[in-house]
Amino acid sequence: MSASSDAEKSKRIEQTFDEFNESWLVYWNAYIDLQNQLYAPLGQINRSMDYALSKINELLTALFSEKEKCKRLEDAIDILTDKANKTKQELQSES
Repeated sequence: MSASSDAEKSKRIEQTFDEFNESWLVYWNAYIDLQNQLYAPLGQINRSMDYALSKINELLTALFSEKEKCKRLEDAIDILTDKANKTKQELQSES
């Protein structure tokens, strides 16, 4: 192999890892957003009937809203899976 061929492979692998890392960040941000949105209503439910009822209503509203955001998380998982497979194939081609 020539030096330019090695340099091209190295650059391609580096780009593949960069794409994988970017997809990981998309997934992580979607996951954190979901956790943050559900933590406050879940953490505030207690045994006071009036208070608990209002917090459960808040939770239901948040869950309905978050169901749509879960689609964003699913999309991020699909992207991450695709990039992980691409990275794996790229690394296997180097073996």
